[in-house]
Amino acid sequence: MFLWKVSLCFNVSQRERTILDILQTYLGCGTMRQRADGVWYFEVNTLGDLLQNVIPFFEHFGFLSAKKQRDFAKFVELASLLRTGRHLAREGVVEVLRIRLEMNDGGKRRYLDDEILQRFENPQRPYARRLRKKVMIWSDLHGDMQSTAEMTVPFASFSGGQE
Repeated sequence: MFLWKVSLCFNVSQRERTILDILQTYLGCGTMRQRADGVWYFEVNTLGDLLQNVIPFFEHFGFLSAKKQRDFAKFVELASLLRTGRHLAREGVVEVLRIRLEMNDGGKRRYLDDEILQRFENPQRPYARRLRKKVMIWSDLHGDMQSTAEMTVPFASFSGGQE
């Protein structure tokens, strides 16, 4: 069992919001937010929006920078990996981590690769196991959940024994 959520985020940041508003309107997706230092961020976090809107836009218009072109190619590779569900297995997460390392000059990462992979071997709740089959477990009714027909004590006894 893997306790991490693997997801993609495309973002563009600028001090001036106008260009980001135009990009958001054109793509028809994403959100805007502002950092405390005044820098604006346009973000797209939904895989469907990334695959249907963001990736086709940049495949059509491209990038001026060779570095951005290289990072975008890796981003497209990650999107494909998530679309096919390969990120749900350990091997897929290893592949995501390898590609991530090659993007944005290695970037600043909150978690080290080893820490992420260790969660496969030592999850937070190692005693909790995923069932292989869906099993319904029925328990006996108790207390006021039982109907009067299921009660073993005659109904008359509830009125103090008087009939």
